[in-house]
Amino acid sequence: MTVQEFLSRLDRVSKTHTGWMACCPAHEDARPSLSVAATDEGRILLRCFAGCELAAIVEAMRIEVRDLFAEPAAPGTPAVASGVVPATQLPEVATWLRERRGLPEGEIARLFGATTRTGAAVVFRYADASGALLYDKYRPLGDRKVFWRTPRGRSSVLYGLADLPKDGGARVIVVEGELDLHALRAVGFDSVVSVPDGAGSRLTPEMLQPLGGYERILIATDADDPGEELARRLRQELGAKRCRRVVFRDGDALFKDANDALKAGWTRERFDAVIGSADPAVPAARRAASASAAETVLVESEGQGDDPGPYRLIEGQICRIRHDREGNELVQALANFDARIFEEVAYDDGVEVVRAFKVRGRLASGTALADARVTAAESAEASATATLHPSCSA
Repeated sequence: MTVQEFLSRLDRVSKTHTGWMACCPAHEDARPSLSVAATDEGRILLRCFAGCELAAIVEAMRIEVRDLFAEPAAPGTPAVASGVVPATQLPEVATWLRERRGLPEGEIARLFGATTRTGAAVVFRYADASGALLYDKYRPLGDRKVFWRTPRGRSSVLYGLADLPKDGGARVIVVEGELDLHALRAVGFDSVVSVPDGAGSRLTPEMLQPLGGYERILIATDADDPGEELARRLRQELGAKRCRRVVFRDGDALFKDANDALKAGWTRERFDAVIGSADPAVPAARRAASASAAETVLVESEGQGDDPGPYRLIEGQICRIRHDREGNELVQALANFDARIFEEVAYDDGVEVVRAFKVRGRLASGTALADARVTAAESAEASATATLHPSCSA
C-alpha cells in the first residue's frame, strides 16, 4: 500500500519535518507516539516511541509486513505513489476544478486526482522534458493551501516541461502556480511553465535551464508583494533584457493571477492583448516623466542592462525600489502613471540653447494624459524634488 493509504487508517495524523505522527493502533495511545515515514522507493517506515513491535502494529491494523513495501515497478518507472487517477474519474475533484477554478472540461481531463485521508485532492504530475514522471504534488480541495509530494526528496523542476517545444522558441510564460498554467492552457497557450513551490520557490540554474533557449520570457507571477519579489528574482536569474512583467489588468480591475482572470470570463483575445502589451521591443533608453513640469521623474530603461536601477514601472505606476536594513526590497510608488519622452527639442534664441522634452503619459487605469513640455533644467530640479518628496501623482 502507499503511505497515504496507510495513514488513512490511523487516528490523529499530523505532519512532521520527517514524515508523520499518529496514534499507535497497538496500544492505548492518548498521545500520538507512532512515527511514520516513507522512502523514495515507497517503503513505509514505522517506529512506536512507546515500544510496540512492528508485528504488533501491523497485526492491529490487519495488514501484513509485506504491505509496507511498494510493489516492484517496471524498469525505468519512477517510484510514484499509486492511487492517482484522471480527475474526471473523481467527481468531487472535477466539480471543484470546474466550479471553483473555472476550468473547462478539456483542461480538467488533463489533470489528476486522488483520495487521501483528509479527502479528495488534485494531483499535479511533475515530469521531465521527455515526459518521464518525477513526482506527484498533492493539493487538497478547499481554500486552505496545503501541499505534499510523493516521493519526497526529489529535486524540484518546473511544472509543464513535457509540453514545451524541445528547441525553445520566441517566448515562454512563467506563472506562480499550477492552476495558473492550466488556466492559460485552457484558452490555448502552450508555452507555459510554473515554478514548483509558489513565491517561495528556490530558483536554481538546473531548474531554470530549460528556459535558456527562449528569446523572451513573460513573467506572470501573482500581482501581490510575494509575486513581485518572485518576479524580481526570476529577472535576476534569467536576465532582465529578455524578461517582461505581465499583470492581468482590465481597466481598474486588477486580477491576482491568470486563474482569477479566467474565472472572470477572460477569453484568449483578452489574454493576448495583455500578454502582447508586455512583449514589445524596449528602447535602449526609456525615460518616464509626469505630465507636469514640476513633478518630472526620469526613469532609466529596464532594457539598458541587467540592473534596471532604483526606478521601475510596476502595474502602470512609476516606483522606486528601496532596501531595508536586512536587505529586503521595498517598492515605493512615486506616481500613479507611466510617462515617456517622445521628442527632444533644442530652442536657440541666439544667446543660449534651451533643451526641452515632450512627454506623453498614461494613468495606471489606462486613461491618457495630455502631452507636456519640460525643459532639461526643470527635469533635473523635479528629479531631485521627487527624491525628497516621492508622493507625486497625476
